[in-house]
Formats: sequence, C-alpha cells, structure tokens
Amino acid sequence: MIDLNLIERGADYNDLRKSYIIFICPFDVFEKGLHKYTFENQCIEMPELKLDDETRKIFLCAGGTADDVSDDMKDFLDWLIGKQGKSELVKSIR
Repeated sequence: MIDLNLIERGADYNDLRKSYIIFICPFDVFEKGLHKYTFENQCIEMPELKLDDETRKIFLCAGGTADDVSDDMKDFLDWLIGKQGKSELVKSIR
C-alpha cells in the first residue's frame, strides 16, 4: 500500500524509490539489547534470496543497552520515555 502513491500505474518496478518504515518503541521490542533493529525483505524458504525492493523497517527502541546509535539518538530515545533530554536535537523538538 505504501508504494501505491510512489509510482505511476504501469511504470517499471525498478522506478520505485527506497522506502523506510520506522517504529519508535518505548521499550526493547525484541529484548536483544539494541536501540536499532533494521530489517529487509527476504524469502523465508531461501534466506539468501532477497526481494531487493529497498524497503527497510527500522525499530528504534528506548530500552536498548548496546552502544549502537549516536549519543543524540540515545538522548532522543531516553527523552521519549520521560528522561531529561540534554542534546540539541531534543531541545529543538521540545
């Protein structure tokens, strides 16, 4: 459904642009300790076969513990769960 408005009817599939679906979660939804989990479409039966539609689903999780995102992103995710934000990013969206 997301792609319906991104391309004209009858246009070539390769004309699609990259798509990002971002979920912002107040907890670590996968409970693996990361702040960021990125997924791409691939075949369940043949994991080496990827769809290559350049669609990514990104989960940003406030409950992460790993050192896997920038300090600004950590501050933003902490701010989402009620902690005092100190970064310029958080100050600009308050």
